[in-house]
Amino acid sequence: MTLKHTRISLFIFALLALTTACHQQPPKDTSSNQKATSDSLIAFMKNNINPLFQEREYEASGKMLDSLQPLLENSGYYPITCTWLRFKGLQYMYEKKADSSEATLRKALAIAMAQDTSLAHVIAVKGNFIEFFINQKKLDSALIYASDAYYLSKKTGNSNLPAIVLKLAGIYSKIGDLDQWRKYLFEGMAISQEPRLKLAFATNIASYYNTIQEKDSALLFFRNFVEKDTTLNTPFFNSVKYENMGVMLSKQNRNEEALQYQLKAFQLSRQLGNLESLTLFNLGVTNQKLKQYDTAEKYFNEAYELALTENNKEMLTRIWRRKSIFYTELQRWQEAVDAKDSAYANFGREVDSSMTQAAREIETQYAVKAKDDEIRALAFSNEANRKISGQQKTIILILACSFLLAIILGIVLRRRRKLSDKLRQTELEQRLLRSQMEPHFIFNTLSVLQGFIRNSEGEKAVRYLNQFARLLRVTLENSRESFVPLEDEVAALENYLSLQAMRFEGLFDYTVDTWEMYDDEGLLIPPMLLQPFVENSILHGMKQLDQKGHIHISIQKEAHVLRCVIEDNGAGLQSCTIQPGKKSLSTTITQERLAILSRQTGYPAGISVANRKDEHQGTRVELSIPFRKARAFSGSGENASGF
Repeated sequence: MTLKHTRISLFIFALLALTTACHQQPPKDTSSNQKATSDSLIAFMKNNINPLFQEREYEASGKMLDSLQPLLENSGYYPITCTWLRFKGLQYMYEKKADSSEATLRKALAIAMAQDTSLAHVIAVKGNFIEFFINQKKLDSALIYASDAYYLSKKTGNSNLPAIVLKLAGIYSKIGDLDQWRKYLFEGMAISQEPRLKLAFATNIASYYNTIQEKDSALLFFRNFVEKDTTLNTPFFNSVKYENMGVMLSKQNRNEEALQYQLKAFQLSRQLGNLESLTLFNLGVTNQKLKQYDTAEKYFNEAYELALTENNKEMLTRIWRRKSIFYTELQRWQEAVDAKDSAYANFGREVDSSMTQAAREIETQYAVKAKDDEIRALAFSNEANRKISGQQKTIILILACSFLLAIILGIVLRRRRKLSDKLRQTELEQRLLRSQMEPHFIFNTLSVLQGFIRNSEGEKAVRYLNQFARLLRVTLENSRESFVPLEDEVAALENYLSLQAMRFEGLFDYTVDTWEMYDDEGLLIPPMLLQPFVENSILHGMKQLDQKGHIHISIQKEAHVLRCVIEDNGAGLQSCTIQPGKKSLSTTITQERLAILSRQTGYPAGISVANRKDEHQGTRVELSIPFRKARAFSGSGENASGF
């Protein structure tokens, strides 16, 4: 669920920057008639174009601005020219015309720098540049303009300072600098007088507390500083406050209380005529948590219809994703799959030659990552061998020493054994990385993509490439960690199965069963233990079947281990090409990893592979995997995991 910033976070800075500069005094030699005409034209732009921006009517705003251009050319008055150029630059920015937007804003900045002695228009244009560079995800450039605008505003006493402080806080939030984020949020809260800005700062402060896992502080702040602020006691501000209070309570699983606040926000927003899809979406999520499924589905559907009218593509994608989770929870599998497909389709883009380039970039990134890991492993091996060699020399020397030296020898031997175990584990991790994403798998993936493109199956190609990119990213990220969250491992396994099901269309289907709410228990396991056996089931077990194959994966929690079973209805072990008495490389590596894990945890770990003993043919693989539990968030701000 998401805190509701309303349109404050989208437009408040740009609009305040525009309107603040509009109220500056003209030069003293300007005639009163010219000033009156200029003020009227600026007021017209402010009152008529700002609402079009808020309603995302960018084409209509462009036509209106173009109709004013002849008056602009006859004016010769820089405040009108500067204001028009800034409106035009924002229109280009909202239309995703980055080059035109930047060129127009730079022209406005040049005019302001040359003629505006009060610096008001200079500050306003720099404010527009902040929005532009944030929109382009160039946070370093945005920070430079924001810092400059902040300095000039404090120096000149510009009334736009709180809005600039809000943008500075937002940039540091995106960068991840929590100290600077907090500093500017509370500075802005202290100096802000305009109710909309005060609410924006309050909402962001609540988000800050949620980010640092101090959810009680977020609630306390809202109640002490927002609900008691009489300047915010209007129907509009109450609707936003109730919405955010409901979201924060829902994050703490106080869903009954959260629902009451959200319903109040819903009623007020509907009365004011500014009901947004986000409000309906949050209501759907809370009702789903309360297992009020009919009501939740109604709100999701209403949110979808409203998001269509808002042309809010991001919200449409979020709704489809949430519907996929919703239908999965109700075991309405086909609808869940359709919802997931709709989310991908909504997020997809036109298939062209850039798709092939993207696939090649993915392959290159993987090759570089694998090479870097190989170099690091070799350097670690050389360093370990050097240390071991030195210890051996020390052992030879101390054999002739007294009993005291013999004790020292025992300590050195124990350190040597630990170092050898660490080296062995690192080598196993590298072998696992290489065994999971072999080059031929990437080439096969590119071949499948090429086939989709040749057959003009654009949407399928997009889904296939997105699925493969997710699998590759998760594989590379998880390979760096000894333990990963169970929900991440399950998601990676489902991504792999979905990708293979698309590749071998109609060859098999699959199911993955876990216990309810497993993702809330914070369990950690080593990555990529199950995937090799699933791959064997697909590549070996599904061959030469005269019926559709099925792979069933069950993950259940016992006392201190996870009991994982992989079953298929394939040809069984007799189809395997490995000689009798020998084990596959993936099985051997997995047994070695489980043996190390068992020694680390003190709990039994093991693996068994056999033909199924029931009435069905196929193979059954059973693994016992000891797990870790993530530790609770500590006051130092660090996360850790332990047994």
